Amino acid sequence: MAGIKELMKGDWLVIIKPNQPIIKSGIIVHPSLEELQSIVEGYIEVIPRFNSFFGRECIAYCNEDGKMRNLEFNKLATNIWWLMGGGMGSHLVGTIAVVIGNARVE
Repeated sequence: MAGIKELMKGDWLVIIKPNQPIIKSGIIVHPSLEELQSIVEGYIEVIPRFNSFFGRECIAYCNEDGKMRNLEFNKLATNIWWLMGGGMGSHLVGTIAVVIGNARVE
């Protein structure tokens, strides 16, 4: 994946939408609840066992009702999740927000 090397330092918000390029931006402050809900288009849920992004500590969020709402399968996010050791046998849908690093919470 192009651009992964730059994610190895600093704090980042990575947005993975189904069938679209990854969106990444440097952050200083962890996104607020409202910002995360806006990104995933609904109530958030922490994705279990998605706590590493290519060796970096992270927290990943999805829409907690995504599967019930039949949101689109997110192949890239699912593959990353599986590659990092989580989610085998399951899959992710909709937009996924990944916060990488130790951005402070306000």
